[in-house]
This record gives sequence, C-alpha cells and structure tokens, in this order.
Amino acid sequence: MIRWQPVPTQRKWMLALLIVVGVIGAIELILFLPRVLQAWYPYDYGRYVAMGNALRADPHSYGARPIDTWYPLPAQLWVFVPLSLMPDWFRLIWVLFPLAYILRRLGAAALFLFLFPPLWFAVGDGMIDLWLIVPLVWMLENRPGFAGLGVVLTFVKPQVTLLAALYLLARWIVARDRRNLLAFGGALIVFCLPAFILQPDWILKMLAALPERAGEGGAQIQLLIASVWAWWRIGGLGYLIFGAFALALAILFWRAFRRARVRVGAVQLLNLALMPVLYAGSAVTVIPLFRKPRELIALVLAALGAYWLDRALGGFGGGYALVPLVALHFLSRDSAPGVTG
Repeated sequence: MIRWQPVPTQRKWMLALLIVVGVIGAIELILFLPRVLQAWYPYDYGRYVAMGNALRADPHSYGARPIDTWYPLPAQLWVFVPLSLMPDWFRLIWVLFPLAYILRRLGAAALFLFLFPPLWFAVGDGMIDLWLIVPLVWMLENRPGFAGLGVVLTFVKPQVTLLAALYLLARWIVARDRRNLLAFGGALIVFCLPAFILQPDWILKMLAALPERAGEGGAQIQLLIASVWAWWRIGGLGYLIFGAFALALAILFWRAFRRARVRVGAVQLLNLALMPVLYAGSAVTVIPLFRKPRELIALVLAALGAYWLDRALGGFGGGYALVPLVALHFLSRDSAPGVTG
C-alpha cells in the first residue's frame, strides 16, 4: 500500500512559484523565439564583432575610437576577433551556453531568474558579463589553480570584478598560495603577450581613452549607471539617498566580510555597488553567490523594483544598487552554498 507523505506548506509555495515561473518562461519562448531567430541581433555582441572586424582589417586600429578602447586589447584579440569569424547564428550559442551553465548550477531554482531584469539585459544585449560567471565561480570558491586562471579571464572586462580580483591577488601573496599565483602569472603572460607584441603601448591608449569614454552619452547616460553614484548625480534628495545607501553598504559589507567563507563574494558585491561605470546587466554576477530559492526571490524582487523605478523615471539605474545590498544582507547572515572565499 502506498502512503502519501504530506508536503510542507513552505515547499508547496515554492513548487507553485516554480510552476508559475516555468509557465511564464515557456510563454516567453513560444511568443518571442521565432522573432528572435529572425530579427534579434544583440547590441553588445554586435559591438564585439565590429571590434574584431576592425582589428582584422587593421591590426593597429586599437585606440582610434574611445568606445572600442574601453575593452583591453588582449580581450579583443582573444575573444572579439574569433567572434568576428563566427556565423550569424553563433549569437544564440553565445547567450545559451552561460544560461545552460546557470541552469546546471542552480537546477529548478534557476527558473526564478527568468524574472531577473539584469539577466534580461545581459541576454538581450549579448553582454560578455554572462561569460564572467564561470571564472567568478572559481574565484568565489578559491579553487586551486582555477581561481588564478579565473582572475585573468575576468580581465576581458576588468571593471566588473576588479576589487574581487585585487583582493584575491593580495590574499594569495600573503598566504603564499603558489598554485594560484603561478596559474595567474602563466595565464596573464599568455593573455597579454600577443597584445604587447602587436601594440606595446596599448595600456597607455586604453587609459588615455577612459575619461572620454566615461563622459560619452551625456548626462542621461550617466544616470543609467547601476551603482550608488547614480543617486549622487541626480543631486537634491539624491544626496540623502546616496548617504543612506552608502551607510547601509558599509555596515552590510563589514558584517559580511567578517565571515571568512564569503569574503570574496562580499568584495565582489562592493565592486558592483561602487563601480561608477557599470550598468544593470553586470548585476548577473550576483547569480553565482546564491542557490536558495528564498534568496533568489529576494534578489528578483529587488531588481524588479529597480526596473520599475528605471521605467518611471525615464532611465535611471540607481535602483539597481539595491541588488548588491540585498545580496550582502544574505551573505552577512548565512554562507551561501559553494561560496568559500
């Protein structure tokens, strides 16, 4: 005789939410996939391909346009040039591979991320930030050898994980972690050597273009940044909100950083909240920090609130600073599975 075991109420709610999210995701696929296959060409991915084509046409063109010099020359040689050789349909592989990794890592809980606006932006624009999730996982786990390689891989867009990378390097030096230091040094040589052979002054060109690149787009674009600095830039009441965000950030970061197992994650969240040149799509890098449904739901709700604030104000990214704050709150209370930094 089969005996049916009662399902706890909390688990029933979680299953119901997963079903709802799954249905929404299926509807999105049915409605939008045919159009995607015909007309969708992600903006950032298109820029990567254009930069790769420019380097293939003129290997010394790096530095000609500030918007292109924003990405390090090694990243363009190792990633963008190969992308420029791919067929058009490869844009689907470009976004599906990291999505498959997220699904494999989170399982059914990943369905909640269908409602996570930063993931919409990263997938819709084909942002390279999606691919940073894999090396970031190695960094968060401080995986021997792989963490050193992961730091170098994140240098394709260094501003996304800059503070976490610097923290890990300092920690390895203090702890004399030879395995990760050797992996980092070897990978860095391989990553940078072709760029220095092609253009020995590429770093100077990149640094010279940063001020002009940061000022592009005017005041409206500057308000789209997804950090606490967006509140400072609107002035007035924004100064007060900036102060409240900064105080909460300092308190939550300190509480999380005191937990040794989540220090790398805490520093990464600090980077997301403070880096003045990141946009909402870069918040996908909070995904590897959590696996519990309640944590993912809280992050989704925070991001949805930021999304509607963005829409209501006609383009404002400051609300997305709430995402790393919520994430820091969870890190300060409990070590998320798999986060051992």
